[in-house]
Order: sequence, then C-alpha cells, then structure tokens
Amino acid sequence: MTQYERTALKAVELLRQDQSILARNIWDLTAYETISTKESREKQCPKLAFVSLCQLDLIKGISPQNGEVYQGICTHYMREAAKILKSEPYLINNKSKVWLKIKGHSDAIASRLDPIFALWKNNLINEDNIH
Repeated sequence: MTQYERTALKAVELLRQDQSILARNIWDLTAYETISTKESREKQCPKLAFVSLCQLDLIKGISPQNGEVYQGICTHYMREAAKILKSEPYLINNKSKVWLKIKGHSDAIASRLDPIFALWKNNLINEDNIH
C-alpha cells in the first residue's frame, strides 16, 4: 500500500468521526502521520483526488460538503476512474491501464489514482453515485 493510499484510508476514518472538518484539512492532518517527507506531504495530486472523491459523493459515509467546491481536472479524473472501475472491476490492480483509459495515452500516473484505488479496495466507494 502506498503512502497516499494509507493517507486516504486514515482521512476517511477521521472524517467519519468529525464531518465539520474539510476534506482538504483532514488530508493535511493525516499526511503528517502517514507520509514521511515534506515534499510528499505537500503533493497536490493525491490531495485533490481525495477532495474530488468527497465532492462527488463517492465515499461511503462522507458528506459531499466535505469536498468543498473544486472543479479541476482531478474531479474529472476521479469521475472517469470511478466509471472505469465500476464497469471493469478487474482493473483494480492495474493503475496504469485505468490511467491509459482516462488519458488516452500513457504518461506519468503520479499518485493521483492512489486514493480511489485504496478506497475501492476497501469497499469505501459508493458505487450507486457513479454516473
């Protein structure tokens, strides 16, 4: 499990305990526990992916208000990744193939898919809200 997958799982656990905190802030707090380097903690792609998943109401037990209002490319990526994993669940162990389907070409996946993969593998994605 990657450091960003661990962060996403821990962030969901904490958000379920206190939904008055924004997803972005929970991510930052959690990252200090789960990610060793400052550079990795400050990486925006996995954080914005997590915020997007909250906003899209795709995380079980988390209110979409916790995701703030963010309409960036990560929101699009998370929506598409969710659709792909729902229709082709056998790809859950193949981030590069999912990324290829999203982007149409192969480039650096970075870590932006880590949150959705971790949550999907732990049955924390609300598949009913994928459309």
